[in-house]
Amino acid sequence: MLRTMIDTSGTSVSRAGRVSSGGIKGSGRAVIRWPGSRLAALDCESCQVILFRVVVAALPQLLLLLLAGGQFDLLGGWNHTDSAFGVLAALFLVTPVATAVLLIVEMVRYRKRMRQDSGARPARSRPRVAFAVLLFLEALVVDLLVVSQVRMH
Repeated sequence: MLRTMIDTSGTSVSRAGRVSSGGIKGSGRAVIRWPGSRLAALDCESCQVILFRVVVAALPQLLLLLLAGGQFDLLGGWNHTDSAFGVLAALFLVTPVATAVLLIVEMVRYRKRMRQDSGARPARSRPRVAFAVLLFLEALVVDLLVVSQVRMH
């Protein structure tokens, strides 16, 4: 098994002693390289955005699951405690904000990539912006559902 070290100069040294260079030298950004992988380089900024996308995509589903679990009493009485209301209120507030931030991040990344490609529309970024819009709309609909459920009780 080869282990790869992270270097900020754009080079990576594997355990077997092979050195592969690439990336932007002197940029100060860490570049991760996996030997034998199709993925040439994955910078830490991309890893953070991928993790943020996963977390933001899970928030509306978590809010829906907690709402359904409380409605059908599947949470073992936890939904009758103060902490359950706190978690539900926090998710109610955080979910639309997080999806709006993801939408802004995806639009900025799309615009940056469009400028780098000298006006050509990047094909890989368009679905990401559409996914961010879909998540934002889903978060708003789930929040409206929560508000309508609160009004009923």
